[in-house]
Amino acid sequence: MKTTSSLAAGVLAVLLLAPLAYAQRESVYGVEVGYRNPKATQSGFSVGGVYGVAADEAVDLGVGFDFFRRKYTRETEVASQDFPSGVHETTVQRELEYTTTILPIYGFLTIKMPINYSSSVYLEGALGYTFLFSDERNYEEQVEAKRTYHGMSWRMGGGLMHRIGSRSYLKLGVFYHSAEVSREKEESPRGLPIWKSVDLSGIGVRVGVRIAAY
Repeated sequence: MKTTSSLAAGVLAVLLLAPLAYAQRESVYGVEVGYRNPKATQSGFSVGGVYGVAADEAVDLGVGFDFFRRKYTRETEVASQDFPSGVHETTVQRELEYTTTILPIYGFLTIKMPINYSSSVYLEGALGYTFLFSDERNYEEQVEAKRTYHGMSWRMGGGLMHRIGSRSYLKLGVFYHSAEVSREKEESPRGLPIWKSVDLSGIGVRVGVRIAAY
């Protein structure tokens, strides 16, 4: 397991440092909006950004991040009142509040294959590190908990790119994100390694804009 982690960390370092080696080449910027469906949390929308370089006409190298947040609250109407002015007022109490935040940071490699002058098919691979922040508050029981998980992750995907300007493209694609994050890694009374984990793996779709600039 340690060998695999070291190898993954080495590949990630190469992907993260690659844009510096190509600093004089065409820069690539991107903004993306996606919808993902992690196994162990609720599905929802995410936003992200990328920065990289065009190694040549077919390959982009760079770094990026995604930001995913879901919030759940349980509220109950406990009273209401009607005023002579016609205003209806309600009194609401909140019993529970959960917030889940997922933050993958990754290095990526994109291969572009032109279909015609304005459109291309692309394949993308990414390796990175994913954080999960879980905040829970139970107002009824006066209990509050904050949990942080983290771990290596990877992503594979592909889709279509269509030119919308002289140096800009619209991207539409699908992806699979593999991430199992953990916390409280320790030893059991018998000396066995134990930890708590959350599986964030799942498929998703995304749409974004790629902009190239020198």
